This record gives sequence, C-alpha cells and structure tokens, in this order.
Amino acid sequence: RIARAGLLATQSKDGRPVLFFTQDAQAGMLFRFVAATNAQDGTALDSGTLSVAVLGGDGIDWVALPNDVPTLAGLANAGATAGGETFDAPAGLALSQDGGALYMACAGNAQRSVADSLNPGGGEGHILRFTLPGGDATARHFPATLALVAGNPALREGTQYGPGSQAWLRKPRTLAVDPAGNLWIGTDQKGDTEQSADGLFIMQTSGPATGALAYAYLAPVGAAAG
Repeated sequence: RIARAGLLATQSKDGRPVLFFTQDAQAGMLFRFVAATNAQDGTALDSGTLSVAVLGGDGIDWVALPNDVPTLAGLANAGATAGGETFDAPAGLALSQDGGALYMACAGNAQRSVADSLNPGGGEGHILRFTLPGGDATARHFPATLALVAGNPALREGTQYGPGSQAWLRKPRTLAVDPAGNLWIGTDQKGDTEQSADGLFIMQTSGPATGALAYAYLAPVGAAAG
C-alpha cells in the first residue's frame, strides 16, 4: 500500500495481472507488481513480485523489493533503499494500443537541484515514454525517452514538442490513449494559471508528426483538467 497518484493494470504474456503505480510525492517513485499466477478465482493478486524502477542505462531497470514490506512508509523506504529513481511528481499512466509503450506524466518538481536523463528539471513537468520490449510488461529493463518537456517555449529553454505543434502546456497530470493511438493529456497547475489555463491536450504518438501537440479543451481559469 502507498499513497499513489496513478495506477495502470495490464497483463503479462501468459495472462498474469501486472500493475504499475506512481507514488504521490514531489519526488516520487514508480512501482510494478507482477502477480505470481493468473488464477481465475479472485486470488491472482494475493501474491507476486513488487519492484521499483531504478535508473539504468538508456532507461529503467526493475529491482525486486522484499516480500515483508508492512506499511506505507515501509514501501517508500524499501524503494529508496533499492535505489528507486525519484521522478518529478509522477502521476498519470497510459499504455499504447499495441502494449509496446508505457507513458508516464510528471507534473514537475521545482525543488529538484540536479537534472538527470529522465528528469530534465525546470518545474514545469514532462512526459516519459517507456518501451516494453516485445510488449512484455514483465521485462527487467525498459528503455525510456522524453516524449514531451513542458513549458512555454517563449519563456523557457529546453521545452520539447513535436513538429507541427499548435499548443504548449504546463504540469501534465493525467493520461489516456484513445483508439487511434493519440495520447490525451490533462493538466493541473494547482491554481497557477497566470501563463495559461489548464486543459486537455492531444499528442500524436506515431508517424512523421510524433509528439505534435494540439488543444482539445481549455478549462475555465482556476479549474484543473487533470
């Protein structure tokens, strides 16, 4: 158990439940639970392997945690002890239609002092794309890339949007993939809407315009959309 911001459920190649979830914290971790069996009697989630994402090579490695983690604080401590990567306010998760990519929204952490390959810093947030090798949600290593680096390009260096983008955003919070494979992004600036209102945005995830961002809906000023 842990205070979580995002949760995503899928299956392994042999039908076992696989859960991904993010820790609800400014410097939060990403966890994975892989069930031991694919039992159909309601007990499939009773046992399995809980892992934390650790920075490794061109992405993340999954490191298994002890089986005797008893409390919320214990899980966070176990993740930290295992070297769990702390992301900038990790939140929503979404899986591509073909199961080959896991997207994670990070709402941003203005307190981060040192950037790394998966956390560019700046406090505006970003979106990560993890590749599931062969669509295997249980793989030990997930290569990762920055799918989007948020912020107003006119005010901040280092933002990243795909070619043909007609919008920019701050503080991505929620994610969903539609039947066409587009990534829908909801933002929550916690009331700080001086630069832009919160809203829903659509990002293309394939083809020559991969990463292109467009507005879908802008919320009333002060209202969150993520």
